[in-house]
Amino acid sequence: MTGSLFQCYKYHGWRRRIFCVQLLETTILEDSEVVKTDYYALFGIHPNSSIGVIRAVYKALMSEHHPDHDGDGKTASALGQAYAVLSDTEKRVKYDREREELKGTLFGGEYEIIEMVSDTGLGVIYKARDVLLDEFVCIKHCAQISPQAEEIFLNEARTMRKLRHFGIPSVFRVLRHTDGSLAIVMNWIDGYTLEEVIAKRGGLGNSLEDIEDVAWIAERILNILRYMHTHYSGALHGDIKPGKIMVNNNHEGYLVGFGLSFARGASAERARGYTPYYSPPEAKKGERLYPQSDLYSLGKSMIYALTGDLRAVDNNRIPAKVPVPLRRFIEKLVIEDIARRPRWEWKGGDLFEEIIQLRSEVFKRARSGMRPIV
Repeated sequence: MTGSLFQCYKYHGWRRRIFCVQLLETTILEDSEVVKTDYYALFGIHPNSSIGVIRAVYKALMSEHHPDHDGDGKTASALGQAYAVLSDTEKRVKYDREREELKGTLFGGEYEIIEMVSDTGLGVIYKARDVLLDEFVCIKHCAQISPQAEEIFLNEARTMRKLRHFGIPSVFRVLRHTDGSLAIVMNWIDGYTLEEVIAKRGGLGNSLEDIEDVAWIAERILNILRYMHTHYSGALHGDIKPGKIMVNNNHEGYLVGFGLSFARGASAERARGYTPYYSPPEAKKGERLYPQSDLYSLGKSMIYALTGDLRAVDNNRIPAKVPVPLRRFIEKLVIEDIARRPRWEWKGGDLFEEIIQLRSEVFKRARSGMRPIV
């Protein structure tokens, strides 16, 4: 497998399709000691995944990592152990119970684990409490000990530490445990991913009021991207999608998940990986990324927010009730030819200022009225 990151991506409900899985073995820590491998993170799946999903992922991973296929015997053994537990109902129930007991333990000796939030495929996300400051923090933990995994993880930390924007999580510190695993400690963000919002509400393209929510979310993310692309030497996120856009009921927007980001010149690096449906053609080809690449992914995320349908995302199908100005704004973001996509100085204008003006014209106000997002 190449150095690019590929994961198992979620489709409708719990149906999943394997595109190519890079193994990221993650462990649960208690007082800085390894107590148990997180089998769900090892497989890159959600803890609620069905046995059918577990079997499919196991088969795909073993075809890659089995020694008979020139794979690694240690990895294959770990996968076998995980499958033996997750495929057995009684063993899985016991394992899930023990896994929950992580709550209340100390991570790195300084952070009390409150709960595990998600398995991202690039690491396990925990909500924790700084025991000295009595404040919530977010911990992203990656326990795979390899040069490649370390570089991916440290790249995310480096990029985020250099960025100073209220819509980007602040990195407080990077921890290395005695076993060599790494963890990033960041500020905790109360809110929901755009993916979670759509799961709760469905597509937001059926009423003008709902469509306005998509417009203000896009405005918030464009504010962040304008800073990254123009004020910070062309930093790129590289993997924008609904699961990495966060919002809350105060109508604040955030970008998270910077594992595939670049903090150097916009045209200096090639794509490190991609997410089907949301990534631009140049990312799927492993070519260089530009600011227009992030804008493409934002446009695709807007279509998902309006429809809740990946088929609509794939076909750029925008609901009929979306006002023409907003429709045209989205359509130009998702043009396949990167040379035809808008840039920040687009025909003498600015995309962030453009969507502010668009909101005033379409919705007759520049503020959204603070209607709860969920």
